[in-house]
Amino acid sequence: MPESETNEFYNKDLIGCSVLSEENECFGQISRVLESKSGVLLEVLNNQTTYLVPFTNSFIISVDIDNKILVVKNLEEIASL
Repeated sequence: MPESETNEFYNKDLIGCSVLSEENECFGQISRVLESKSGVLLEVLNNQTTYLVPFTNSFIISVDIDNKILVVKNLEEIASL
């Protein structure tokens, strides 16, 4: 695969990243990246529960591939679904 440019990454690079809330609390880890016609979903494993997080600006605040961290907003909303 070609090298990605600055601030770009492959979906496979997201697997294993920790998902943090806006308050810097760990919510879980990304176990899979699912692609569909409506967009990309991140499968986040938290203990024995799996959550699907849309990979959109509505939920993703920041992605730090080097440190394997994603900061996600509205985690309470996602957890309640």
